[in-house]
Amino acid sequence: MPAFIDAIKAQETPKVEQPIAILMIILNIIPLPGLGTMIAAFAGDDSNSKVIGLIQLLLCIPWFLVFIIVAWIPFIGQVIWLLALGTWALIHLFNVIFGVYWGIITFTHCEQQ
Repeated sequence: MPAFIDAIKAQETPKVEQPIAILMIILNIIPLPGLGTMIAAFAGDDSNSKVIGLIQLLLCIPWFLVFIIVAWIPFIGQVIWLLALGTWALIHLFNVIFGVYWGIITFTHCEQQ
């Protein structure tokens, strides 16, 4: 199993100060999920969190736009495109939730130091 999955299971977050953890939570909500994780990973020099942040950023890519090519097909094309859009929106929602969760875990680990 990859090391970053073990880090998620063990809740191993980057060792950062509280202001960076708060910034991580905010940046994982507003512009892009994964941006806050990447900043905290580089600030805390944690390679597992860098991988987690990269995966979060890659999940933000609006890949459903590829299906706009089939949207011109009557009915079935629109159904395929709407399913792709809905899937991406659901993935994006869970990505934001995970980013906030990971930020809160990072913040609580800062409190314990």
